[in-house]
Amino acid sequence: MSPLSSVLRVTVAEVWRSPDGRALVERMFHEVADVAEAEGVRLDRAAAWAHAARTFAGTGAHYTSMCTDVRNGRRTELSSMGGAVARLGAAHGVPVPAHDTVLGLLAVAGVR
Repeated sequence: MSPLSSVLRVTVAEVWRSPDGRALVERMFHEVADVAEAEGVRLDRAAAWAHAARTFAGTGAHYTSMCTDVRNGRRTELSSMGGAVARLGAAHGVPVPAHDTVLGLLAVAGVR
């Protein structure tokens, strides 16, 4: 959620209200789970997604900390979060196209 809300500069609720936003968040979730599995971490995807979905649905009009940093021109944890997913995905040959796209958009916007 953080990289996506940051590139859009909107709240969690604004992303979550959009069917396209929810779908993109879910694609990013599955990319993280794919990379985790490649790293040897086994997840109960259904339970983890259900927890994430409940959390996002209940968060409301809240800006993620990364989005707040982007909106205020501060450095972010982007390379430690989404960047790590992209790097580990590449190392394992696991495609992460949603992450690559969102990270690319943030890079164009000068977010680091």
